[in-house]
Amino acid sequence: MTAADVTLAVFTLFNSLRFLAYLPQIATAIRDTSGARAISSGTWALFLASHTSAMAYAIENLGDWKMASMFLANAVGCAAILLITSWKRFSRAGVAAKSAELPVPPEKIDVNRTSVIPAGMPRQSVAKSLQSMLRLGSNHRRTAWR
Repeated sequence: MTAADVTLAVFTLFNSLRFLAYLPQIATAIRDTSGARAISSGTWALFLASHTSAMAYAIENLGDWKMASMFLANAVGCAAILLITSWKRFSRAGVAAKSAELPVPPEKIDVNRTSVIPAGMPRQSVAKSLQSMLRLGSNHRRTAWR
């Protein structure tokens, strides 16, 4: 075996393992319910650009289609992570906009059960102020989305 054969074998082995390493990240992104905030789109986009340019280099400058196919597989893994992340963030933005509405009317909020009222303040006046602010806020949101 020549040095070129050994380096090709090592390159193929580790790039195959790298492609398999994308699978847990893809599975985690699919299961994520927080809009995939922990995934850096910039980093994965840079990885995608790197793999794509390496694939082009392997084809154009080396004429090596095996090497190009390894980089293509890595680019597909990066693209999958980016697509899932974008989908999760886009769908999460829709959920966040819908959840901006109050779940119950302000007058039905039981202020006696809240713990945010400082000690010594009259609960009823705070309750009326809180309900008034919530009513104004919910009306503002309703008109903003029309």
